[in-house]
Amino acid sequence: MHALEKHIDAHLLPYLLINHSAKKRSFWKALLLWSCVWALLTLGLAGPRWSYREMDTFSQDQSLVVLLDLSESMNATDVKPSRLIRAKQKIEDLLNLSKGVKIGLIAFAADSHMMAPLTDDKETIRHLMSSLDTELVYVQGSRLTPALEMAATMLDAEPGDNKALLVISDGGFEDSSAIITAKNLAARGVVINSMGIGTVEGAQLSHGKMAAKGKGSLIYTKLEAERLKEISHVGNGRYLDGHFSDREVAMVLEDLLKKAETQLKLGKKNQFWDEHFYLMILPVLPIVLWWFRRGSIFAIILLVSVSLELHGDYFKNQDELGKQAFDEGNYESAINSFQDPYRKGVAYYKAENFAEAEKMFSQSTRADVDTQAAYNLGNAQAQQQKYKEAISTYEKVLKTCPEHIKAKENLELLKKLLDQQKQNDSQSDDSDQQDDSKENNSEDKERNKDSKGSKDKNESQENQKENDPENNENQQDSEEKGESQKDENEQSDEQQEMEQAEADQNENQEAKAMKSQEDQDADQWLNRIENDPKTYLKNKFYIESKRNGTKEGIDPW
Repeated sequence: MHALEKHIDAHLLPYLLINHSAKKRSFWKALLLWSCVWALLTLGLAGPRWSYREMDTFSQDQSLVVLLDLSESMNATDVKPSRLIRAKQKIEDLLNLSKGVKIGLIAFAADSHMMAPLTDDKETIRHLMSSLDTELVYVQGSRLTPALEMAATMLDAEPGDNKALLVISDGGFEDSSAIITAKNLAARGVVINSMGIGTVEGAQLSHGKMAAKGKGSLIYTKLEAERLKEISHVGNGRYLDGHFSDREVAMVLEDLLKKAETQLKLGKKNQFWDEHFYLMILPVLPIVLWWFRRGSIFAIILLVSVSLELHGDYFKNQDELGKQAFDEGNYESAINSFQDPYRKGVAYYKAENFAEAEKMFSQSTRADVDTQAAYNLGNAQAQQQKYKEAISTYEKVLKTCPEHIKAKENLELLKKLLDQQKQNDSQSDDSDQQDDSKENNSEDKERNKDSKGSKDKNESQENQKENDPENNENQQDSEEKGESQKDENEQSDEQQEMEQAEADQNENQEAKAMKSQEDQDADQWLNRIENDPKTYLKNKFYIESKRNGTKEGIDPW
């Protein structure tokens, strides 16, 4: 050591000599430092809090659920153009005036069906309005109690106390328990309003089920205003008449607004906890600054953190990666990422690998997509021109879901395509038979030519033996006649061949036209896009009624 000091400055020696003990001490120091940094960052992420502040909060929570009657009696025309159309007009007025109010929609008959949850998006409800019709209902009747219970469930999930219902009906309810349900809702602070659609005189049903009630007497329906008034009285709300003006719905919204303003004056005290995560970050900052002086380590950490932020795939599972690839149109990558057979089948179908799509759809075991998997299985089979298998698959779909409109349409189209295919096959068989018969006729003609030629030859040999001038003249005449007849036969054969070629060409053109027509029909069938929500709603009503096991009411209109 002292010998080195003669040649090297003493303050430089520690950096030039290898000191194992110092190296060990630096390792333990680094480990302790990193452990402290890790512990502090973990505590900061945990979000430590140990104090709070009380603050007055104000909110205008306004929630309104509309209960629309879709029973058969809403088709009555005592209110022009009909009760149902008038009811939908009132809902449209409500949507136009309800700024800042969450609106939900329930349609009810014997069953209740949620059309739209409570939402600020009024366009969602407007999109459904044109499809609302009594034909959607699978089980006819008029039971208000299930609709009130469904509305209560929807309102319980919403914050605040400013909640109301609006029942739009002609009052022809079958269940007396609706009054009890209305009392329970009123006790929970829910205001129940009602709007009567119809006239006291009533009208005869002229749409839908126009059946006979009793022995030959026709069905008459009238406004049951007293029932609706009783519901509103019990629910601490208003009874409104369904006139042309929007004044009635404006009154319901005014009541909600007044209650909201009252809540704003009273206010509420909420506790807001103070976050102290920054206290865990402060001791880490000097270490980060030291990293910055070290240069490379800080740059590497910064680069890794930025790359992880840019490539968010590290934080996604296989299904999310597959969904991302599917949305981008990268179906091969989606096939490799998806684990579920149904999703794989959809990706294969989009990639036009219909054979693999058929395998995947047949392997799907998910109960929530059972019907859709079977329907797509039929589509994949149809794309491979397995028409008989596809027809069998569509028939199975219709057994489990008779209201599947697309399956019905595809089944009818496939049957037509199969009939056209059979007609084409029969026409091709007939043309083959005609070709065989024409070939036989040409062979018979050739045989007649050969026999006639041999006969002429024998006659000429006999005439040569006789050495008679007249016979020579006759022989010459017969040879000229034979040659002319031969030319005529050859011309007739050529003409028949040309006619046959033209017939074959016409048949080929017809076959191509038929084929192109089939392809066009198949393309139209496979590219069909369903924009009308009425089919979806009808299937929804059917499935929910089947699941509930609802039976038709005593007076199903």
